[in-house]
Amino acid sequence: MTERAILRMGAPVEDALLRALARDDAAPARLRQRLIRVLARLPQAEERPTVRAALTRRLEDPEVIVRRAAALALGKLAAPASAEADALLQLARRSSAEERARPELVRACVEALGKCGGDDALAWMATLDARAAADPELARLREQAALRIKRTSRRDDEPTRLDDRRAPPEPVDVIARCRPGLSDILKEELEALCGDARALDSSRVLTRLRGPLRALWGARSMLSFAFPLPVDATITGAPGTIQDAALAALGAPRTRALVETWTEGQAKFRVAWARGGSRRAETWALAAAVSRALPWFPNDPTQSPWELVIDDARGPRDARFELRPRGLEDPRFAYRVDDVPAASHPTIAAALARVSGASPDDIVWDPFAGSGLELIERGLLAPYRRLIGSDLDDDALTVARRNLEAAGVTKFELRRADARRYQPGRNQVTSIITNPPMGRRVARGDIGPLLDEFLVHAAGLLAPGGRLTWLSPLPKRTRRVCEAEGLTLERASQVDMGGFTVELQRWRKRRGHR
Repeated sequence: MTERAILRMGAPVEDALLRALARDDAAPARLRQRLIRVLARLPQAEERPTVRAALTRRLEDPEVIVRRAAALALGKLAAPASAEADALLQLARRSSAEERARPELVRACVEALGKCGGDDALAWMATLDARAAADPELARLREQAALRIKRTSRRDDEPTRLDDRRAPPEPVDVIARCRPGLSDILKEELEALCGDARALDSSRVLTRLRGPLRALWGARSMLSFAFPLPVDATITGAPGTIQDAALAALGAPRTRALVETWTEGQAKFRVAWARGGSRRAETWALAAAVSRALPWFPNDPTQSPWELVIDDARGPRDARFELRPRGLEDPRFAYRVDDVPAASHPTIAAALARVSGASPDDIVWDPFAGSGLELIERGLLAPYRRLIGSDLDDDALTVARRNLEAAGVTKFELRRADARRYQPGRNQVTSIITNPPMGRRVARGDIGPLLDEFLVHAAGLLAPGGRLTWLSPLPKRTRRVCEAEGLTLERASQVDMGGFTVELQRWRKRRGHR
């Protein structure tokens, strides 16, 4: 509690801490240990030479617990090949040379050098075989430290990136993800792009990629995509642990061919768990095992173009593995140069535009225009006659205009107007596409009456045969209003908006209805 209180004071306490630590052995060893710990945690401590110098001096402290604390603190602050790393290595060599060296000090040196050491540190660690054989914890720390040093050296020597212009030598399976409830829409997009697709559940679609990887960006309702991996049990025998299963998945020839197809430079991966959590011990063990068995595919949690996603909810024998590309530039929504609070996500706007259908004679109205994404996605989907956006928020209309212009969309007009009263032209509007206020977008009161009034007004404005495509937060209530106003429901699906569910609906105005 005392340490937390001091840290909240920040950098101003640095001088007082340094003075207290500089009193040589006047302060008890436990106090010096705590002073070191707090100094290393100060804001921007790694940028303060006085802090570095004070910690380096404590590597010569007569007490083991103080030397250990200084070593661990410097490991977090020092840069590779720095003076602090050299001082750490000297301490490490002295400590390991002593027959009765305290094991916790040797372990601390190994852990610290893993974060800031280089080739000399690796050479020293190689001399610890006898100690590591008798000390499982030291063996674990040494393996982690060696892995850290090696992957850090690769970052400068072996730059890496993915090239999405390349096509696979033979068709490969791809799992595309969308917001739950939109998989039917994503399936339609992928069928048009790839020739076939199958919805696996409400948020995943399986397709076969035959052309360049960048072709997948044509699926505008897609959130992300990944490659499902085969588990080749002949590599490790029948998988008994998640580590065995992961090795079998990554070691399959198809996996290597997939990685090498799109990787420029050194292929690297990081680990992610589908159910969340870091699971550090398992992640380290897996990374070390892959490093030993598959040296062509090292682990790097910060600069890797591939992410191994592991879903082991059903146990290691039934675990699922996917490789997800990282760092690719998604060109789809570059037009989004500005935003408003609680605006549509562009993949939802794209889904609404696609469900609405398109005709070159369309006059499209978005009565709750927000940042303009529905209008943009409809404008990019297919030819149209005119786009009209209205909103009560002047700032939103300014944002919408910027986004529309950035998207290169033309033939649009924006008006400050109430969705319940605005008259863009009776019996002229052929398509209404909108994501109405809900959740955080409703400042107070019941949204029901607003939606009722809007729907009655919208039904009157629609031309015969015109469509209303929207997200309804109150589907039962709004269905009754739409039916009473002469609209026929053509499509409906539940969509997860991240905390609450709405219904995506497409209505058509019956011909002959006023």
